[in-house]
Amino acid sequence: MAAGDSPQMIVLAVIRHLTRLQQIRAGLDAGKPGDQVMRSLRPPVHFKQQDAVAGQARRWTLARLSEALRLADRAAFQARVTSRLERELTERLLIDLTLLTKRPA
Repeated sequence: MAAGDSPQMIVLAVIRHLTRLQQIRAGLDAGKPGDQVMRSLRPPVHFKQQDAVAGQARRWTLARLSEALRLADRAAFQARVTSRLERELTERLLIDLTLLTKRPA
């Protein structure tokens, strides 16, 4: 936001990233090799980001990713309905996602 990005665009980027992690995690849980899962993504993950994204997918469970997506979807909806609070809602989402990663599984 400090760089001028719209809070709603940030929330949408978070949703896209979480959805991608969910796709990767589902593939891993189905027993597919990680490199095969990564290659199947469209658009593909940039080669410089593949290790980081794969590591993130391994750290999240599908249940936790579903919860994170619910939080992000709710924030996106609330930001559209109450646009004057979109910055605060986006900040709250990012804090909630951070706290979600700190909770025991």
